[in-house]
Amino acid sequence: MASRKTDPAPASDRLRWAADVVAPQPGDRVLEVGSGHGVLVGLLADEVVAGEVVGLDRSPTMTAAAGRRNRAYVEAGRVRLQTGTIEDADLGAEPFDRLVAFNVALLHRSADPWSRVDRLLQPAGEAYVFHQLMDPTAHQRVLDDFTGVLATAGWYVARVLRTETWPYPSVGVMVRR
Repeated sequence: MASRKTDPAPASDRLRWAADVVAPQPGDRVLEVGSGHGVLVGLLADEVVAGEVVGLDRSPTMTAAAGRRNRAYVEAGRVRLQTGTIEDADLGAEPFDRLVAFNVALLHRSADPWSRVDRLLQPAGEAYVFHQLMDPTAHQRVLDDFTGVLATAGWYVARVLRTETWPYPSVGVMVRR
Protein backbone atom coordinates (compact mmCIF):
# COMPACT_ATOMS: atom_id res chain seq x y z
CA MET A 1 0.00 0.00 0.00
CA ALA A 2 1.40 3.39 -0.98
CA SER A 3 1.73 6.05 1.63
CA ARG A 4 2.93 9.61 1.67
CA LYS A 5 6.28 10.27 3.30
CA THR A 6 5.94 14.02 3.25
CA ASP A 7 3.38 16.29 1.69
CA PRO A 8 5.23 19.16 -0.01
CA ALA A 9 2.34 21.53 0.73
CA PRO A 10 -0.92 20.91 2.52
CA ALA A 11 -4.06 20.62 0.44
CA SER A 12 -6.31 23.65 0.30
CA ASP A 13 -9.78 23.66 1.85
CA ARG A 14 -11.34 23.66 -1.60
CA LEU A 15 -9.50 20.55 -2.78
CA ARG A 16 -10.17 18.64 0.44
CA TRP A 17 -13.84 19.54 0.08
CA ALA A 18 -13.88 18.39 -3.56
CA ALA A 19 -12.29 15.04 -2.64
CA ASP A 20 -14.90 14.56 0.09
CA VAL A 21 -17.74 15.36 -2.33
CA VAL A 22 -16.44 13.02 -5.04
CA ALA A 23 -15.98 10.29 -2.40
CA PRO A 24 -14.37 7.69 -4.62
CA GLN A 25 -14.74 4.07 -3.67
CA PRO A 26 -11.66 1.84 -3.16
CA GLY A 27 -11.95 0.14 -6.57
CA ASP A 28 -12.96 3.18 -8.62
CA ARG A 29 -11.22 4.46 -11.69
CA VAL A 30 -11.13 8.28 -11.43
CA LEU A 31 -10.02 10.89 -13.98
CA GLU A 32 -9.02 14.36 -12.88
CA VAL A 33 -8.97 16.83 -15.76
CA GLY A 34 -6.62 19.76 -15.17
CA SER A 35 -4.71 18.01 -12.41
CA GLY A 36 -2.04 20.70 -12.02
CA HIS A 37 0.40 19.97 -9.18
CA GLY A 38 -1.47 16.74 -8.36
CA VAL A 39 -2.85 17.76 -4.98
CA LEU A 40 -6.39 16.50 -5.69
CA VAL A 41 -4.95 13.43 -7.45
CA GLY A 42 -3.23 12.52 -4.17
CA LEU A 43 -6.33 13.11 -2.08
CA LEU A 44 -8.34 10.87 -4.40
CA ALA A 45 -5.60 8.21 -4.43
CA ASP A 46 -5.77 8.11 -0.63
CA GLU A 47 -9.24 6.56 -1.09
CA VAL A 48 -8.77 4.59 -4.31
CA VAL A 49 -6.70 1.76 -2.86
CA ALA A 50 -7.64 -0.92 -5.41
CA GLY A 51 -8.45 1.28 -8.40
CA GLU A 52 -6.67 3.99 -10.31
CA VAL A 53 -6.55 7.78 -10.41
CA VAL A 54 -5.51 9.30 -13.72
CA GLY A 55 -4.34 12.90 -13.64
CA LEU A 56 -4.52 14.76 -16.95
CA ASP A 57 -2.98 18.18 -17.51
CA ARG A 58 -1.99 19.96 -20.69
CA SER A 59 1.23 21.29 -19.12
CA PRO A 60 4.30 19.01 -19.01
CA THR A 61 5.59 21.13 -16.12
CA MET A 62 2.46 20.44 -14.07
CA THR A 63 2.50 16.73 -14.96
CA ALA A 64 6.11 16.52 -13.72
CA ALA A 65 5.20 18.34 -10.49
CA ALA A 66 2.24 15.97 -9.96
CA GLY A 67 4.60 13.03 -10.49
CA ARG A 68 6.99 14.28 -7.84
CA ARG A 69 4.16 14.92 -5.38
CA ASN A 70 2.57 11.51 -5.95
CA ARG A 71 5.68 9.41 -6.56
CA ALA A 72 4.68 6.66 -4.09
CA TYR A 73 1.22 6.32 -5.66
CA VAL A 74 2.67 6.24 -9.18
CA GLU A 75 5.17 3.54 -8.17
CA ALA A 76 2.36 1.55 -6.52
CA GLY A 77 0.25 1.73 -9.70
CA ARG A 78 -2.54 3.71 -8.07
CA VAL A 79 -1.85 6.93 -9.99
CA ARG A 80 -1.09 7.46 -13.66
CA LEU A 81 -0.30 10.92 -15.00
CA GLN A 82 -0.61 12.10 -18.56
CA THR A 83 0.09 15.31 -20.42
CA GLY A 84 -2.54 16.31 -22.95
CA THR A 85 -6.04 17.66 -23.35
CA ILE A 86 -9.28 15.84 -22.76
CA GLU A 87 -9.88 15.89 -26.51
CA ASP A 88 -6.57 14.26 -27.53
CA ALA A 89 -5.34 12.21 -24.56
CA ASP A 90 -5.07 8.44 -24.86
CA LEU A 91 -6.81 7.43 -21.64
CA GLY A 92 -7.33 3.79 -22.54
CA ALA A 93 -10.46 1.83 -23.32
CA GLU A 94 -11.56 1.11 -19.75
CA PRO A 95 -14.25 3.59 -18.69
CA PHE A 96 -13.96 5.80 -15.63
CA ASP A 97 -16.33 5.69 -12.67
CA ARG A 98 -15.85 9.36 -11.87
CA LEU A 99 -14.49 12.45 -13.54
CA VAL A 100 -13.49 15.52 -11.56
CA ALA A 101 -12.27 18.96 -12.58
CA PHE A 102 -11.55 22.06 -10.51
CA ASN A 103 -11.27 25.47 -12.18
CA VAL A 104 -11.17 24.02 -15.72
CA ALA A 105 -12.81 26.77 -17.76
CA LEU A 106 -13.17 24.68 -20.91
CA LEU A 107 -15.73 22.42 -19.22
CA HIS A 108 -17.74 25.44 -18.06
CA ARG A 109 -17.73 27.30 -21.35
CA SER A 110 -17.95 24.77 -24.17
CA ALA A 111 -20.13 21.79 -24.99
CA ASP A 112 -17.35 20.30 -27.15
CA PRO A 113 -15.44 18.32 -24.47
CA TRP A 114 -18.64 16.79 -23.09
CA SER A 115 -18.94 14.34 -25.99
CA ARG A 116 -15.51 13.00 -25.01
CA VAL A 117 -16.57 12.89 -21.34
CA ASP A 118 -19.56 10.84 -22.47
CA ARG A 119 -17.23 8.27 -24.05
CA LEU A 120 -14.84 8.24 -21.08
CA LEU A 121 -17.39 7.61 -18.32
CA GLN A 122 -19.13 4.32 -17.74
CA PRO A 123 -22.94 4.54 -18.17
CA ALA A 124 -23.58 5.11 -14.44
CA GLY A 125 -20.47 7.27 -14.07
CA GLU A 126 -20.49 10.64 -12.35
CA ALA A 127 -18.84 13.91 -13.37
CA TYR A 128 -18.04 16.63 -10.84
CA VAL A 129 -17.07 20.11 -11.94
CA PHE A 130 -15.89 22.56 -9.27
CA HIS A 131 -15.03 26.21 -9.40
CA GLN A 132 -13.80 28.74 -6.89
CA LEU A 133 -15.66 32.01 -7.48
CA MET A 134 -13.59 35.15 -7.13
CA ASP A 135 -16.86 37.08 -7.37
CA PRO A 136 -19.30 35.39 -4.96
CA THR A 137 -22.20 37.35 -6.49
CA ALA A 138 -21.58 35.60 -9.83
CA HIS A 139 -22.68 32.18 -8.56
CA GLN A 140 -26.10 32.12 -10.22
CA ARG A 141 -24.80 33.55 -13.51
CA VAL A 142 -22.01 30.96 -13.63
CA LEU A 143 -24.46 28.16 -12.84
CA ASP A 144 -26.95 29.37 -15.48
CA ASP A 145 -24.24 29.61 -18.14
CA PHE A 146 -22.90 26.17 -17.26
CA THR A 147 -26.39 24.64 -17.28
CA GLY A 148 -26.84 25.98 -20.82
CA VAL A 149 -23.53 24.47 -21.95
CA LEU A 150 -24.50 21.11 -20.46
CA ALA A 151 -27.97 21.13 -22.04
CA THR A 152 -26.39 21.71 -25.45
CA ALA A 153 -24.22 18.63 -24.85
CA GLY A 154 -27.09 16.45 -23.55
CA TRP A 155 -26.09 16.61 -19.86
CA TYR A 156 -27.76 18.17 -16.83
CA VAL A 157 -26.90 19.42 -13.36
CA ALA A 158 -28.02 16.72 -10.90
CA ARG A 159 -26.79 18.45 -7.76
CA VAL A 160 -25.37 21.85 -6.82
CA LEU A 161 -22.88 22.06 -3.96
CA ARG A 162 -21.50 25.11 -2.20
CA THR A 163 -19.03 25.72 0.59
CA GLU A 164 -17.03 28.53 2.11
CA THR A 165 -13.36 28.14 1.29
CA TRP A 166 -10.52 30.58 1.64
CA PRO A 167 -10.16 33.09 0.07
CA TYR A 168 -13.31 32.71 -2.06
CA PRO A 169 -16.35 30.44 -1.87
CA SER A 170 -16.33 27.24 -3.92
CA VAL A 171 -19.16 25.72 -5.90
CA GLY A 172 -19.52 22.39 -7.58
CA VAL A 173 -22.01 20.46 -9.62
CA MET A 174 -22.60 16.77 -10.06
CA VAL A 175 -23.39 16.29 -13.72
CA ARG A 176 -25.31 13.43 -15.29
CA ARG A 177 -26.42 12.39 -18.77
